[in-house]
Amino acid sequence: MTAQVGLWIAIASFPLYTVRVIYFMLVEFGNVEFDPVIGAWRYLVCLGFTMEVGIVILLILAGVAVEPWWIGMKFDRSMPRARSGKSAEVDVEEAPPAYSRVVDQTAMT
Repeated sequence: MTAQVGLWIAIASFPLYTVRVIYFMLVEFGNVEFDPVIGAWRYLVCLGFTMEVGIVILLILAGVAVEPWWIGMKFDRSMPRARSGKSAEVDVEEAPPAYSRVVDQTAMT
């Protein structure tokens, strides 16, 4: 459910991206009035800065909806312990010589 919420929040940022792309096209190919340096500053604030802030806020909210930061505080994130019985770990001293040759050859390249 949280992945769907995050996806919908990210999709909600598409209109803001569209305005940013249109503003970029106007800056590059439009009238001098849209130039951020010598043009009207209102276009830069409304079409540039405001859309950028809205996009960033929506994408941060989508990330928090998918993986909330407060979940990490409730659970122990230590490495899982091996089950009783044979472990998957291999001691370097017990490794066959073929493994050590592969490691040595990869280190040389």
